[in-house]
Amino acid sequence: MEINKESQAKQHDFEVISNQDGSYIGKLRVNGKVKKVSPYFSEKEAEKQLGNLNNHIQLEKRKEIQVKEVETDIQFKEIREND
Repeated sequence: MEINKESQAKQHDFEVISNQDGSYIGKLRVNGKVKKVSPYFSEKEAEKQLGNLNNHIQLEKRKEIQVKEVETDIQFKEIREND
C-alpha cells in the first residue's frame, strides 16, 4: 500500500491511498490503520474527489461557525435588553 505523498499535507486525516486495485480515499485512524471511505477511482479522480470532500468539510465548518456567532449575538442582545 502506498500513501500519496502530495496528499499527506491535506487536512482532516483523509488521504488518497493507492494499491493494486486502484486509488481510494481513506481516513487515518488513531491506531494507524486506514478506513476506506470511497470506492476505487483512478488516482487522478481520487485526488479530485478528495479535494471535493475537503471543500465540503470546510464549507460545513464555516456554516457551523456562522451559526454559533449568530447564537452568541442573540444571547448578548437578550442580555442587553434585560438590563
